[in-house]
Amino acid sequence: MTSLPAAPEGNDAPDPLTEKLVEQVRPYVQPGKVQEVRRFVVAYSQKIHRGPLPAPEDFQHYNETLPGSAERILKMAENEQDHRHRAENRVITHEYAGRYVGQIGALLALIMLLTTVLGCAYLGQPLAAGVIGAIGAIVIGFLKYSSMQADKEEAPAPPKKQPAKRKR
Repeated sequence: MTSLPAAPEGNDAPDPLTEKLVEQVRPYVQPGKVQEVRRFVVAYSQKIHRGPLPAPEDFQHYNETLPGSAERILKMAENEQDHRHRAENRVITHEYAGRYVGQIGALLALIMLLTTVLGCAYLGQPLAAGVIGAIGAIVIGFLKYSSMQADKEEAPAPPKKQPAKRKR
């Protein structure tokens, strides 16, 4: 028969959670085995905390160990959050700036195309004006179609619903 590991040494104060768990299982344990269950619970209990900062009681322990350390941990978390927000803002700003420059460039290209078409028509070259205008219209249509496809790829697809099963 394997024995349970011994309870950790150096902590004489009973843990309220451990005692609560032991009391809950006490009706199901033989009277002589309660201490063994207590050692098992202590050896295999685990505290879980999620979040960017330690649990409040851990802050107190940090300050008891090294005065001012809780404040330093909080400041570190605040600095990390500020850094993350600045980085996200830079990405967003550059994305919008790139779109803005692209729109200005497209507008300038369209103005140059129209100027060329009107110039050819004014100089008595209707065939050249028609060919340049048609090529420009095709390019504009292609660019509009490709930007619509890019927008579709960026948007997440809605989840597909499974067809309802019919009851027989």
